[in-house]
Parts: sequence; structure tokens; C-alpha cells
Amino acid sequence: MGWVKLLLIMQFLFLFGNVRSQCDSLISEFERTAKVTFNISKLIDISYNLIHYNTDSAYQYAHQILEIGVPYNDYELNCKVLLNLGVIAKTNGKYSESNEYLFKALALAEKGNLLPYKIKCLCHIGDLNRCMGCLDRSLSYLYLSRNLAHINNVSHDYPFLYDRIGSTFFQLAERDYPEFKCSNILYQTEFNLKTGTVSEYLELSKVYADSAIDFSNTLNESITKLSALNLIGAYYRKQNNYDQAIEYFNRAILLAEKVNYLTDIPNYYINIAQTYFNLKQYQTAIQNGLKAYRLATDLNILAYKATSSYILRMSYTEMQDYKNALHYQQVEATTRAEIVSQQNWNKVLELDKKYETAQKQEEIEHQKYMLEMQNAQLFWLHIIIVLLLLVMVLVVLGVIHIKRNSAKMKFAFEKISRQNEELNQINTTKNKLMSVIAHDLRGPIGNIFSGLELVNKRRDDKELVDKFIPRLATQAENAFVLLENLLFWVRNQLQNPDAEMEYQKIFPVFVTNKSLLQKQADEKNIEIKINSDENVMANFDKDMLCIVIRNLLSNAIKFTHNGGIITMSAYIDNNKVFVEIADTGIGFDKENLAKINDSSTYFTSLGTNAEKGTGLGLKICKELVEKNRGMLLMRKNSPKGTVIYFNLLAPKE
Repeated sequence: MGWVKLLLIMQFLFLFGNVRSQCDSLISEFERTAKVTFNISKLIDISYNLIHYNTDSAYQYAHQILEIGVPYNDYELNCKVLLNLGVIAKTNGKYSESNEYLFKALALAEKGNLLPYKIKCLCHIGDLNRCMGCLDRSLSYLYLSRNLAHINNVSHDYPFLYDRIGSTFFQLAERDYPEFKCSNILYQTEFNLKTGTVSEYLELSKVYADSAIDFSNTLNESITKLSALNLIGAYYRKQNNYDQAIEYFNRAILLAEKVNYLTDIPNYYINIAQTYFNLKQYQTAIQNGLKAYRLATDLNILAYKATSSYILRMSYTEMQDYKNALHYQQVEATTRAEIVSQQNWNKVLELDKKYETAQKQEEIEHQKYMLEMQNAQLFWLHIIIVLLLLVMVLVVLGVIHIKRNSAKMKFAFEKISRQNEELNQINTTKNKLMSVIAHDLRGPIGNIFSGLELVNKRRDDKELVDKFIPRLATQAENAFVLLENLLFWVRNQLQNPDAEMEYQKIFPVFVTNKSLLQKQADEKNIEIKINSDENVMANFDKDMLCIVIRNLLSNAIKFTHNGGIITMSAYIDNNKVFVEIADTGIGFDKENLAKINDSSTYFTSLGTNAEKGTGLGLKICKELVEKNRGMLLMRKNSPKGTVIYFNLLAPKE
């Protein structure tokens, strides 16, 4: 018996020495690595690997990474930093902080459309709820994560995801769980929320653990396989098949030592100790419990330290060694009190509720948007038709006027050739304009007729009619802006008016256009900022500049996602006045800016909400800026967004 104890002590000392060696190596590597943005991914890997050996150091380093400056619009890198800190805080037992960081990471994943990170965040939030005992909420998030992974074929998270679902079902089978707070768990059809039984939960835990092992073998993912082996061992212990249980726990220990993953080894020894305790082999239970306790203490994993203390207390009590039993009772009480002191359950659940509320609100807004898109309003129907007819008359008059002028100059051969070329170009322009008008006004007019028919059918339903009134102005404004651009372009092509230049302030032009387009921006929850000194002055035609700013601002709204930011700026640089419109949108290929120089080309694309346009906006802006003796330019933000800017004449000193 003495040799057995000596062998166990030597095994523990070897494992303890390996822990120290690996821990010191990782700490040294982290300290040597420069704390700059370029090294953040490497630092994250080091801190995450460190949780296998020292969770306090891992948590401290994860916080240091958070303090390194990361560009605010680099959603992926910011998401990785927060996700890493949330996972490490969860392992450290700091559940309130873990919940906060995981939800921040989830928000960035959704904002940046980072699907793999969204799946990971939902999975870890589900696992965090499992750790806190909120098992129905845990299943809600885990099944949501599983559904996203399935429909998008993101299989690399399957092992961990299936293992966590299995672990949650096992905890449901461990005790009588109170009535579920969730009324519905989406995407699950495997059990009934109201009638689920302990045996049903237990079998589901085995099914998911087996699946986790299969996925781990396929993807060569050893870490999750460890947890699944441990879960199957716990399943067999629950079935009183103790030999099979101990076999799976030992398999987990051997694999953990082989791949040098030490974080959960205390848990495997705890489960072996619990199994021997059930067999009333208390001395063997104490031996394994001490291994678990020493490793948990060295790794500073409070949950394992508390559980191993409980096993030791119970085993020493059965051995009538009350001195040691009292000692581990005190350790258990102190450790559990420390765990509780690190958790603020109200804050943990607060973000959970906010996320649910945001999801529901988003669904309601989407339904409202779809309803509004299907209905138009009667009030502006005749106005739009009249404007359309006026545009067509202007185009016809323009063509007639050009033909008459060309007839007067047909005696001069060179002039005739030039006029013929211009006529061909104008005919082409006319056809394209008519096509653009027919295409872009067909949708709004069709919607208006549909709305008219609906309102006529239900004209007595005042609530319905009143509900559609707020959308009427928006539909009319959009159509009016479209027609105004077309009319102005035709006028500019036919009359080519000069700019009426005057030295004046730019700030009022910003304010006017922000007011005009605020409603359009509000529909996409876009913030419009004015970042300009009110006294910046330049020499320009105010009406023309208003049209330029309005078109650029409208384009920025069109190509910016919901929740984005648009900034209007005016500043003096090197005795020149510059005006900028910057957005955080989807960006604009630089080569496409050159297409506006070609009068025969109409470049346009759909906005972030499928908004349409004629492709005339940038052409008009270019022409008007040049009339004001400036040049329209563009530069692209990194990694997303666009800045379009132009220069104006500075005031004379």
C-alpha cells in the first residue's frame, strides 16, 4: 500500500512540474511579445493556452490585450479580443464579467456579419448559462448556435457545441429542475418543455456526447473529445455501471496528458473519486480527491476546488477522520463564498434580456418595413404623374430645339458633322433617360396604385388609412428627389447655366441638407454628424452646392448599413477649402468614380436596403463642382466606408 501511495505522489509531482514548466514558458513568451495591434492574434493564442495552467495569469493577460488599441471598425479583431476575455473569465468563475464580454463580442459579430464568431458567441453564452444553472436558457442559446452552424455548414464548432448540449442535458438529469422560464426553445424537437423526464435527459446527454466524439475524431479535435469522454463516464456512473465509468474517466486523463491539456484533469479525478465514494472505497476516493484538489488549487479553478473539497470532506467523514473532514469543509465553504462573491446574477441576466428584446424589436421593425413596402399612398399620385409628364415634355422640347439648331448649321460641313454627332448622343441620352424614368418610377407608381386600391377598398378603416399616412411623404420625397435630379440634369445639359459665385459660409448648407435627409437616415438608424467650424467660408454657388451635398449625403445613406455614421466636414488645408462626406458603409470601388466622366455611361448599384437610383447623382455632383472651379475626388476608408471630397475657392485675404 505504501508503494502505491509513493507512485501516486510521484505521478502528481511529475504532472505538477509539467504544469509549472508549461506555465512559465507561456508567461515568458507573452512578456517578450510586443503589445501592439499587429501581435494581438498571437497574444490571444498565448493567453487562451495559459488557461490550461494558470487561469489567473490568463485572465490578467486577456485584460492587457483589451487595453491595446484596435481600430473601432475592425469588427473581427475586436470581436476576437472580447470573445477570448469572455471565455477565460468563464473558466475563471467570473460569470458576470464573462457574460458582459460575450454579449459585447456577439454584438460586434452581428454588426460585422461575422457568422463563425456569432456561432461561437452564442455557444459560449449557452455554456455560461449552464455553468450558472440556467439550463433552459443554456439550451436556448446552444440550439440557436447549432441551427446557425447547420444551415451555414460551419462544422468546425460541432464538437464543442454538441458536447455542451450533452453536458446541459446531463445537468438536467442530475436533479429536479424547476419549471422552465423559457416558453419555447427554438429549433429543438427532441423533448417537451413541460413533460421531459430525467431518463429522457440522460439518454439525450449520451447521444450528444457520442456525436461530439465522432465529430472530434473527424476533425482531429482532442480537447472536446476529453469533455465528451468525461461526460460518457458520468453517464455510466449514473447507470451504476462503475467499471465502465472509471474506464472512460481514465481514458480522458490519459488523452489530456498526451495532448498536454490540463485544465479539466481535476474534474476527471473528481469524477473518479465520486465513483469510488459510491462504491464505498473511501481511501481510493481520498487519493483521487487529493489529486483533483491540488491541481485545481494550482490552476486556481474555483469550481473544481470546491467540488474536490466536498468529496474529500465526505470521504474523510466516512473514514471517521474528522480533523481532515473539518479542514476541507472550511475550504469548501470559503471557495464557494468566493465564487458567489464574483457573480452578480442581476447583471448577468440583464444583458440576456436586452439581447432578447433587441431580437424581438428587430423582428417587429422588419415586419413593419415589409408592410410599408407593400403599400403606397394616394395623396401624391397626381403630383408624381404631372411631374413625369413635365419631364417627358422637357425631353421632347429639348430634342426639337436641338434639331432646329442643327438644321440652321447644315451649310457648314464641319459644323454639320459635329451637330450630327451631338444629336446622336442626345437621342441616346433621351432613350436612356426614358428607360431610367420608366424603370425607376414603375415601382413607386405601381405601389401607389396598389395602395390606392387598398385604401379605396377599406376607406372606412380610419386606423388603417392613418397608419399609412406617415409613409406617404417618404414615398413622395424619394420620387421627387429622383425627378428633381432628372430635371436638373436635363436643364444642365440643355442650358449649361453658369455658377453664381459668392463668398459665404458652408455650415448652413450642411444644416439644411441634414434637415432634409434626416428622416431618410432615421429609417436606417444612421447618425449624421457635422464636423466643421461654423465660420469656414468659400466662394461658391449656394444652390449648386446644396444639390451636391444633398446627392452625396443621399448616396452615403443609401450605401450605409443600419446603425452607421455619416460625417460632413469642411476645413482649410494649405490655403484650400475642402468639403468631405464620409460614411461607414459598404465602400465604393475607386475605378467606378471614373465612369461618371463618360456621359454615355450610367453607373448605379443597389443600396444596403436594395434602394435604387438613376446613376445621375454623381454625374450632377461632378458637373456642379467643376462649375464652382473644384474637382470631385474620392478616397476609401480602411477597411470599409467611403470618403468623397472636393475643393472650393478659399476667401481672399
